[in-house]
Amino acid sequence: MPFNIVRRYKINKHQATGGTWKNWSENVWYDGPPGQRYIKYPRNQDDLRMLLVDAHQNEIKVRASGQRHSQPPQILPDNRKALTTCCFPFPSCLRCNTNHERIVIDMSFYEDIKGDNDEIVRMKMVSRNEEKREAIVVVNAGTREDEFTYWVTQNNLALKTVTAGGIFSIAGMTSNDVHGGSIAYGIFADTCEGFRIMKWDGSIMEVHEDDPVRPDGFRPIQFARVNLGLLGVVTQVFVKCRFRPTKQSLQGRMGFMVSTLESEFVRGFKNYLRHDRLETFYDPYTGGFLPLMWDLTDEFDEGGCENNPIAPDRTTAERALRDHYGSKLTGLLFKWSNNQISPIHDLVQLSCSTVQDAGPKAAAGAVALAMGNISKTQVTAAFAAYSETWLTEAAQSMFMSYFVEIPDLGEEGLKKTYQLLQVVTDIVTKPGPFHITAPMEFRFVRGGDSVMSGTYNTNPNSMYVNLDIIGFIDSCKSRKNPVNYSKNLLEFMATVERAWYNAGGLPHQGKMYGFFDPTDKNEQSFCPPFNDKFIEKINERRDERAPGARRAFNQYRKEVDPQDMFLNEYMEKLVL
Repeated sequence: MPFNIVRRYKINKHQATGGTWKNWSENVWYDGPPGQRYIKYPRNQDDLRMLLVDAHQNEIKVRASGQRHSQPPQILPDNRKALTTCCFPFPSCLRCNTNHERIVIDMSFYEDIKGDNDEIVRMKMVSRNEEKREAIVVVNAGTREDEFTYWVTQNNLALKTVTAGGIFSIAGMTSNDVHGGSIAYGIFADTCEGFRIMKWDGSIMEVHEDDPVRPDGFRPIQFARVNLGLLGVVTQVFVKCRFRPTKQSLQGRMGFMVSTLESEFVRGFKNYLRHDRLETFYDPYTGGFLPLMWDLTDEFDEGGCENNPIAPDRTTAERALRDHYGSKLTGLLFKWSNNQISPIHDLVQLSCSTVQDAGPKAAAGAVALAMGNISKTQVTAAFAAYSETWLTEAAQSMFMSYFVEIPDLGEEGLKKTYQLLQVVTDIVTKPGPFHITAPMEFRFVRGGDSVMSGTYNTNPNSMYVNLDIIGFIDSCKSRKNPVNYSKNLLEFMATVERAWYNAGGLPHQGKMYGFFDPTDKNEQSFCPPFNDKFIEKINERRDERAPGARRAFNQYRKEVDPQDMFLNEYMEKLVL
């Protein structure tokens, strides 16, 4: 692409770029200082060590960036109020006077794993356990999930927990509590056996499941999983995989059910929950449920076809050269867009955000269209390829996601799930100022022992429902700023979030907003997201449920990062 020639030159020659960094939803937008290449692209251990040692000597904050799907300001603060061009000779330019003592580490090009013949590779198998039908694969942290899944499948393996589309980096999936549809396993980080991390001084530490328990009662692996990027720069992740001898070992199927009664929902989903993996879309306007189900079976170990997965159209590194991060719409009209210039994407966002305010009939039509696209195009193609990474394209949006513990996967747990979904149904099926234009989505996730996860639980049999809801924002840069979200969107999201919070929920770390102040006794109140009162209450809830766990995490963080190099403004609020 012609407008990426300069970017390619900077990365190939300087291993650094500057300008604007923004997340996928563009609700975090950071305009870097003019002329400063603050985004770094290390290719090996020496490159990364040099960056960290220099940052330490110059007291520079460091944050590692993945595929940019996290919604809160985990990497950089939003500074879009600043002018977007250098205003010389006027010294009062906000952008030029901002504190720029920070760098971003992009691990898209990083490789440091020695292959069987001493060549450098991005991933390799390190062990196999025939009895457990399990293998451990080590992968470089910046690798996208679609590239990793392709390699894993080629080697007759399958991830225990996999997301819908392979659009995240492996390090991003483990620094947050990213989940999948696997009922038997927890979040993706819970399926990781170990981590290799470069610390603030360039030294390397490894954390594994069999490390001894610390005096505080926790094992280091409980902090390394969902580490929030606070322990150092993760360079390698050791992932536990299941055996998948043939293509047919993974069986997918789709159902459809219309239910406006709790008893019907419970009866139907008792059957769906018999499968290994379950991901469900919900149309609140019609009561339509679209469950997607997969099973990993040994029935085709003999007689099945050889695994021949479809390769991603680009590698992680190739996407980074094109400034392509996360998931965007694909096809001819979109091929020339990148992270900075995307007019067709902007038009889609504008259309969806406009329909949100147009009333229930128009919004219901948009949801029906999305459900049809999912079932007839994307999922059907994935089933034909014996794959569960069906999400190949998505319009930019904002996601709010909650984990709510349920009693079980039986009648009581399903009743609670249905009631949580009806919070949205009761709003959008009535006249009002805001109506969602995308289906809701929910999955069932097993609890785990990752301290900073929304699914942390000392009960190994605990179960959670994860609830996702989407909102679209006008494509205008200013309106994508969360402080400028429309009143209608803020009020709607606050109403839903308050109900899920009051049901005992905790937000997904990468999709945490806080559209209301829990200390405000006005049940109709709402506010722009990322407010301090909300974060304080979330911290209190974590501390009540796991006394001493968050404090222990912070103590461990301080031990491995005594200079707080990896601690930024937002993260301080979560852990201090």
